[in-house]
Amino acid sequence: MRALTALVAALCVLGLAGCGAEAGSSAEPRPEPAPPSATTEPATGSSEPAAEGSDAPPIEAAEVLRFTGTTVAGEPFDGTSLAGKPAVLWFWAPWCRTCKGQAPNISALAEEYAGVVNIVGIAGLSDDTAGIADFAEGTSGITNLSDSEGELWRRFGIIEQSVFTVIDRHGEVVSEGFLEDDELNDIVGALAG
Repeated sequence: MRALTALVAALCVLGLAGCGAEAGSSAEPRPEPAPPSATTEPATGSSEPAAEGSDAPPIEAAEVLRFTGTTVAGEPFDGTSLAGKPAVLWFWAPWCRTCKGQAPNISALAEEYAGVVNIVGIAGLSDDTAGIADFAEGTSGITNLSDSEGELWRRFGIIEQSVFTVIDRHGEVVSEGFLEDDELNDIVGALAG
């Protein structure tokens, strides 16, 4: 078993995993996420204030949401802003055919569940800022981050695209890996309740 795990890890390192992962690839071993880095927020504090006029305490962001990034437009992004609602993190690359094929469905989900489920695209595996911007422009309702250095991909243990990390409103990861459109739609529908 140990030899099989080492072989799979070696194949992943050699880059044999790639665009258009097949269903079930989420069951393959993944490297451990990198320890918190400069893009990870400290473990104290809260993500957002309570609603105006509310006596409710602020929503505490789960560790999985304690990250920062930069949008494709160059604006800072704080992952703790996702706390309190389900979130879908979509890891894509601008040259990936599978990602391009998924974009219309993900945009439709973002529009259908606007204000209920947060959907964030995280572009990586490319330093082609124009290509990333062009791809992102073809999506709607999605906050797209540019991760050309791969910091967020490493933080979440992502080794291929197109994959998802789906997080419930409590900050628990409920799904990781490749999802067909109907699988993603079912998960998001259930989380939106």
